Amino acid sequence: MSRSARPTQATSAPATVAATSVATTTSTSDAISTVRFTTPAAGPMFDGHFPGQPIVPGARLLDLIVAAIGVDRAFDVPQAKFVEPVGPATPLVVTWHADETGRLAFDCRTADDRRVAHGTLRPL
Repeated sequence: MSRSARPTQATSAPATVAATSVATTTSTSDAISTVRFTTPAAGPMFDGHFPGQPIVPGARLLDLIVAAIGVDRAFDVPQAKFVEPVGPATPLVVTWHADETGRLAFDCRTADDRRVAHGTLRPL
């Protein structure tokens, strides 16, 4: 699946992350970087997904992760796994590192360390 790191007007991921983050912090240690952000509390991404128990759709979670990491070029997603649902206003911690080819491996967890997604992004 190829995706552009520059979101279209329909997704506007960078604006959403910046506007809805309770506390966005980034740190780097031994070539592993970390960013913390909070998913939006409400919005059209939750419409119909699912009534009474809203969750962030996987594609939208990937957009939020990419925006939080700050990927600024087109990329391919050779692997992405969404292992636990993420609800509105959920604090998340994303760690990632890049290899010598520029491929990014990411891991996304809740603030209480439950893994919700992981995968790789490969620059095009």
